[in-house]
Amino acid sequence: MDDVASVKIENANLRKIQNKLLQWDVSDNPLAPLTSVQKDVIYSLSLPPEEESGVAKELQREEEAVPGDFLSDSLREIESGSESIDTFRKFLSWCDRVNDEILDEEDSHHRDFLQHLKERRDDCDVLLEQINGTLQSLKQLEGEFQFVSTNTSSLHTASEKLIEDQERLSGLDGEIRQKLQYFTQLDTISQKLQNPTLSVLGDNFAEILNKLDESVEYLENHRDFKDYGQYMGKCRQCLAKVVQMMRSHVINVLSTATEQVLAPKKAPEGAKPREHTSDTAFALFYGKFQASAPKVKRVTNLIDQRRNRCPEYESLLQDLHEFYLSQRRVVMYPGVGAALQDLTATHRGDHCALVRAACAFLVHVCQDEHRLFLHFFPSHSREMNGFLDSLSLQLYDTLRPFVGQIAHLETLAELCSILRTEMLDEHVHHSPDSLAPFGRVINQLLHDVQDRLVVRARHYIQSDILYYKPSAGDLAYPDKLEMMESIALSLQETPPFLQRADSRASMFSMTSQEVDSINSQAESQMRSRTGSKYN
Repeated sequence: MDDVASVKIENANLRKIQNKLLQWDVSDNPLAPLTSVQKDVIYSLSLPPEEESGVAKELQREEEAVPGDFLSDSLREIESGSESIDTFRKFLSWCDRVNDEILDEEDSHHRDFLQHLKERRDDCDVLLEQINGTLQSLKQLEGEFQFVSTNTSSLHTASEKLIEDQERLSGLDGEIRQKLQYFTQLDTISQKLQNPTLSVLGDNFAEILNKLDESVEYLENHRDFKDYGQYMGKCRQCLAKVVQMMRSHVINVLSTATEQVLAPKKAPEGAKPREHTSDTAFALFYGKFQASAPKVKRVTNLIDQRRNRCPEYESLLQDLHEFYLSQRRVVMYPGVGAALQDLTATHRGDHCALVRAACAFLVHVCQDEHRLFLHFFPSHSREMNGFLDSLSLQLYDTLRPFVGQIAHLETLAELCSILRTEMLDEHVHHSPDSLAPFGRVINQLLHDVQDRLVVRARHYIQSDILYYKPSAGDLAYPDKLEMMESIALSLQETPPFLQRADSRASMFSMTSQEVDSINSQAESQMRSRTGSKYN
């Protein structure tokens, strides 16, 4: 195994030597460039003997063909005649000298080349010194670079740490400032609230409310702070001041509107007072309040947005609801009562028309009050339902006595139809938000009318059916029918302002009083005509 390895190593070395020999005379960058003569000599050495003599002869001819321009100094002296050879010793001496000169001339290019190599060696020594100096400088520069790099890295690390500390401190400062603003802004809010020019309708007031709410909420969530009680007391003071300002503003606006409605401008002397038509009544009872609504709605919106944050706002909104409704009671109760009394006088004797007109009037009143309330407040309330209940009870108190006086069954049945169909199904069903209290009163009134209808039906069954005893006039047919028709026609010839809206000449379109009147007149006339016969 060792022999095989050694053989392989020798073969590898031979291949390396051959590769080196091949690179001595390559065309590009040879290792040992040869002249043309040297190449020919090498070539001649590599030829067979028969070819070598031919090559040698060719080289000799080429050398003979070249003119010899080299003459030694001794030969020149002989040619010039400056020296003569007359003895054998001189000849030998001259031959030795010529031989030396020839040898010296042949070695001149070697000496020149040697001198050139010495100069190149000196240049290499200088270059080596310069390289050593450069390497020394580079080594020094590398050391300085390492020093600067180390210091720069240290500075960079220190800078990054400082930046991290700065960011951490900035974040901590921001957190502290953010937490402190809930405490420091209380003094600013208190100063602004003391400003007499501050208005609850301004944008600054809404901003104050927002900041105050933020402070209250933050303190409520951090009761463990050291001065929680002190700053919470400041918040409560500011909150009480804000609530008082909003309450005073709304009360003043509503009181002014109420005064304008209750004490309208007096007419000039000698001028007739204007009658309160439906348009003027609406402008009187609603126009003044609607004109004041924007001043109140902006404040009530601010309160309604905060009612769930703080109980003070919830209590304030409830107080404002009650005060508003108290003002509307002062305005509306006398007016509604007077209007119902006017309708009672206008439709005296016509219960169906009275109920229809009175209910329609209350429907409009309830809807107008509901719309007006939403002009002042963002949403409906229980207090508003109570107010509409009280207005609707005036209708009930006005109509209930008439229900107890009605004895005619057709009238009671028509009243049931009016209350159920026209009022409950048509009005209350389509407007449940505004007419729910009115619907409850109408239901109660409908129950009363139904009870009255049951009583009268029972009485009619007992008196006119069970214990009925016909009189002479009851059996006078068809004279009685003809007479009743003539009386009905005479009643239709009354002036237009006394006629009913429905001019049908039937018993079911008349009121109970008209039917009783016609029956009584017909019976009296029939008695006078047939009394002697039936007696």
